[in-house]
Amino acid sequence: MIKVNKKVKAAVLCTALAGTVSVGGIMAYFTDADTAVNEFTVGRIELDLQEPNWEPGSGIHMTPQKTVKKDPQILNDGINDEFVFLEVTVPRLTLVTANPDGTKNPAAPTELFHYTVNKGWTELTKERKETENSVTRLYVWGTEEKCTVLGKGVTTGALFDTVTMANVAEDQGLEESHPEITINAYGIQTTDLEGGKVSAQEVWGILSSQVPETAVDEAEDPKTDVKESNKKKEEPSGKTETMDDGKNREEITKPDVPAAGSEEKAQ
Repeated sequence: MIKVNKKVKAAVLCTALAGTVSVGGIMAYFTDADTAVNEFTVGRIELDLQEPNWEPGSGIHMTPQKTVKKDPQILNDGINDEFVFLEVTVPRLTLVTANPDGTKNPAAPTELFHYTVNKGWTELTKERKETENSVTRLYVWGTEEKCTVLGKGVTTGALFDTVTMANVAEDQGLEESHPEITINAYGIQTTDLEGGKVSAQEVWGILSSQVPETAVDEAEDPKTDVKESNKKKEEPSGKTETMDDGKNREEITKPDVPAAGSEEKAQ
């Protein structure tokens, strides 16, 4: 009788079973699957440049050393926090100026308007641009070391409160001219800025590289941030009449109705 090693018999048996399972190409495995869907809400960076104390008529017929109220500030009317900047361009001309005692200085490049910067704003002197006809300065809400976060619905302090015309001498071609002060406002998100940059110079470098658009698609009221078209919608139509019975006084608005005979004309 031939003796078969038990280990050999076990190996043969396993091989036979494996061959049986593989017949027909059917293999069975334990499997599983799962999925995750996450909804994200995209934020919005938006701001509004306001001048609540500016009266457009106050800039008419300016005279040397006249001071008018002008207080540019920024409202964060977006969703996300922002770092914000203001850029101010003032005309510069070669002019003869006068001293308080009436004596005149030699003609020299002179900024036509000057102002005093308020606390909370810092000029980035490296960004100052001077040309023959203008000087442009850039200010950050914060310090050079760190921009100040402007939260949703929050307004900065005014960059300055007033502007004053230089004490220029007469007969230099300024009479009846129309010099302008241009102010641009810029904003950028406060997080995920190239690894968390917060210094004013670095943040401005990121922001300015994207060349943000400063033009507005429609004129706004600088005091209320209301677009002119919306203001017209809010104004009541028709005529306002006063009702007075001797005791109570009330103003009511009656809707416009066609004038008598207008309907007949149309026929």
